[in-house]
Amino acid sequence: MFYYYELKDCSHSGMIIRKNKENRREHYYNKKSKNWEPIGIMIRYFWPESDTFEMYEELSEEEVLRMIKDEKRLFTLIISDILLINVILKVK
Repeated sequence: MFYYYELKDCSHSGMIIRKNKENRREHYYNKKSKNWEPIGIMIRYFWPESDTFEMYEELSEEEVLRMIKDEKRLFTLIISDILLINVILKVK
């Protein structure tokens, strides 16, 4: 089981964190590699004296999966547009 968070501060805005409920290990979703990679960042968002205290939104697993799927679809659309533009430019 996992907790999921989306960070909202300027430095990490939009970063998705997955925290294991059993061993408390944290991972973030790397948008480039499309993998969960280790990180230790959430203490900054839970510590009351931190400047990023509570600057996150809790998410459900379904929301996270949808966000990842939407991002993959957006990336595919962008690549398709780039390829189309290259074809158009070569024709002219």
